[in-house]
Amino acid sequence: MTALAGLHRFTLAATAADPAERTAWGAPARAALRTIATAWGITGEVLDDLVAVASELLANAALHSGSANLPVRLLLDPAEGRFRIEVDDQARVLPPPRPTTRRGDGQAVTGRGLLMVEMLADRWGATATGSGKTVWAELALPVLTVRNADPSGPGAAQ
Repeated sequence: MTALAGLHRFTLAATAADPAERTAWGAPARAALRTIATAWGITGEVLDDLVAVASELLANAALHSGSANLPVRLLLDPAEGRFRIEVDDQARVLPPPRPTTRRGDGQAVTGRGLLMVEMLADRWGATATGSGKTVWAELALPVLTVRNADPSGPGAAQ
């Protein structure tokens, strides 16, 4: 697998009052993540896993933080063989270090996302910041070789 070393930054607007509307950006955000990662040379199951993890971190921030804007950083480090996503929000409450399942009737449509992140990511966590927190996850990548990054392409820092 060949990948561009890179950093990509973007901000998602999550301004709707209705929680369901706050995640309306989900499909376009997943498509953008897939485009960026593919431009970096990531494909297959690894691509699917990183899109799923990134999507979950973004959805959690949109649903639970109350932040109007969610700064996102995608980092690819072929030398270390890892992909990292970081999502900033203004909520000061950190997620539990070990996610747990909710008791109930099994019909809930939320409450399992961090379990998925725990299963798919090699490492994940949260760090308190001066304005809230950064939730991050890292996924190990197959052996990568670095291509020269096109500074104007989809993998370029913004």
